[in-house]
Amino acid sequence: PTNVSMMVRQEVAFIHTTDRWRHTIKESNGYISPQFYRSVLLDSKFTLCPAGHNPEAYRIYEACEAGSIPILVDGEDYYKKHACNGAFEPFKQANAPFIWLNSWDELENFLLTDGSNETFIAQKQEEVRLWYQAYMQEFARRFETLLMYRFRKRYKKFD
Repeated sequence: PTNVSMMVRQEVAFIHTTDRWRHTIKESNGYISPQFYRSVLLDSKFTLCPAGHNPEAYRIYEACEAGSIPILVDGEDYYKKHACNGAFEPFKQANAPFIWLNSWDELENFLLTDGSNETFIAQKQEEVRLWYQAYMQEFARRFETLLMYRFRKRYKKFD
């Protein structure tokens, strides 16, 4: 695994982990407040999105909403053998402008090259913002179309 302390040498980074999931989210359980989490995302250029219970986690959408560039790994055996194999396919089919790594071992090199290039970062953040806006609009359109189809089919109205 990559040495995290080495990756954040001179840059400010926020890293928070918990030892296990708990039903009650409060700071005394090792969690940060939702407000603090939001502020961290809004200030982040990149958001690491490791798999949790499912490779496709809320963190990806939260990063996009905040204007942070999601960094994902889909090449390791864990992801290939996961019960939700293929969870990233909708993103890939929609040409999501995320940072895709084959392994977390590639993270340090990325952060030292493109990840430290302010022009690259600004361009990628704009790509993510525009892509996410279009992706969510299309998702909403498809959802509304499905609802109307089901409604019309069930009640045979509005024909």
